[in-house]
Parts: sequence; C-alpha cells; structure tokens
Amino acid sequence: MQSNRELRQSVLVIFDQTFAITTALNLLATVVAFIGILSALMALQIEQARQFGVMRANGMSRRQLWGFTLIQTASMGTTAGLAALRGRRHGGRTARVEALFEAVGTPTQAGQVLAERLRQDGALPGFGHTLYPEGDPRGRALLDLTAAAVRGSRVLAVARAIAAQAQELTGDGPTLDFGLVVLARALGLPHGAAQALFALGRTAGWIGQALEQYQSGQMIRPRARYVGLRPESQGAFA
Repeated sequence: MQSNRELRQSVLVIFDQTFAITTALNLLATVVAFIGILSALMALQIEQARQFGVMRANGMSRRQLWGFTLIQTASMGTTAGLAALRGRRHGGRTARVEALFEAVGTPTQAGQVLAERLRQDGALPGFGHTLYPEGDPRGRALLDLTAAAVRGSRVLAVARAIAAQAQELTGDGPTLDFGLVVLARALGLPHGAAQALFALGRTAGWIGQALEQYQSGQMIRPRARYVGLRPESQGAFA
C-alpha cells in the first residue's frame, strides 16, 4: 500500500510526463504547420511564375504584368486585412463600444454600468489607447465634429455621460472607436456601420501604403509616430 504522499508524488510524475508529451506534440505541430505554409508558398510561387509565362507568351508587356500584379496583391492584402478586423483588439472593438451603449441606455445609468463593466473586464472599450497616452486626437476631433453637426441628439447626451464617467473611473479619454460609434448612432446608421467606417478608412491606407511600397521598391515599416498636423479640438463635444 502506498501512502498519500507517495501516491501524490506518483501522480505528479505522471502529470510531468503528460505535459512533456504535450509540449513535444505542440512543437511537432508547429514544425508541421511551418513546413505546410512554406510548401504552399513555394507552390504558389511556381504557379504564379507559370501564369506570368503564359501572359508574356500571349503578348502582355512588362508594364501590364506590373499592373496586374499590383491589382492582384492589393486586392489580396486588402481582403486579408478586412478579414482580420473581427478581432477584439482591432476593428471589432467598435462592436464592444456599441454593446456598451446598449447597456447604458440613459445618461443616468452610465456610472453604474461602467463601474460594473470595469470590475468584470478590467478595461472599458473605446477608452485609452497605447499609442496616445495623452488621449486619442482622432476620437476627440470626430466627437467635436459630430456634436457640431448633430446638436441636441440623445446619443450625444449618453456619449457625454459615458465619456465623463470613463474619465473619472480610468483617467482615459475616448478613442477613435468611441467616436465612430457616436457618429454612426447620431446619424441613425444601421448596427455595424461604425466598423464599416473604420474598415473604409483603413482600406484607403492599406492601398496607399501598397502603392508607395511598389514605387519605392522597399518595405515600409511604420513606427506609429504621427508627424502631420494634429486635428484641433473645437470643444463642441465637451
């Protein structure tokens, strides 16, 4: 008969062996996935070279090939970028902001709802941005423009209450996601329109960057340092 201590040691040994096997399987799966992706890319490269050869044989010039490649890669890159917008920490954040608006309902409930959401999630969607520790100027400018264009809106009253409570609870200002949701709701746009507006702006940026990379012949790696003119707050929302 084994004592409880010996039995526990035996169980821990089995667990360690199981975890070691799991780690090895994870590593093997990673290697297999890498090989699969590499093989797929090589096959795609061979297929594309064959496709270009056929096009050249049919009389397509180098300029026409360049234009075809640009359109193809730009459309593929844009599609991939749009597919990635569903994540919680990217374009999909506007959906979380919309859910917050639905939960608040009226300005008087903002404090209670935000405090509960902060207790559950540890953060408030639409407030605080890593790249803008002093406040997202895009969100503030968009809120000011919306407030100036749609005066007396019930949506603005709720938005101001949410922003004030969020500032009091976290010290963070509204982001672009919050501004887009306020704009969409103030204009009576359908659910999900804020994300569509976000995607529209990003798509123009992606295509512009792709064109610039093709013209320069080198990769562009943005450092997220905005050097242009900063939008000036008109104070209409505050």
